[in-house]
Amino acid sequence: MATASNRREKPRHLTCTPAGVESPEKNRLALIRDASSTGALLFSKSQFPVDTPLKITIRVDNAGTTDVKLDARVVRVERLNDAFWTFGIGVLFVPPREDLAELFVRMAERQATLFGTGSR
Repeated sequence: MATASNRREKPRHLTCTPAGVESPEKNRLALIRDASSTGALLFSKSQFPVDTPLKITIRVDNAGTTDVKLDARVVRVERLNDAFWTFGIGVLFVPPREDLAELFVRMAERQATLFGTGSR
């Protein structure tokens, strides 16, 4: 059986980025833990079932003037033993967003400089 790490087509970049998550049933706030041009891991207090279509909005600048909107589909849900985030949600971007690969690299590098984290 393939593991999550060897199924990934693109490298994931460690970033902690707030995101708005909209499903047909609810709108929630989540945190993107890592991201690539093909998908991301979200932390959320709400569960979204596998195959749920999502619209994800990421604010990419501190001035609040630039938002990136992504269409995604839930591919994995894991309950977390965390005091704040309840679910880890793996999403696949539909379609993949190669145009965002460099953005995720820059976000991870900027956060690594500030907080000592990096790409995986």
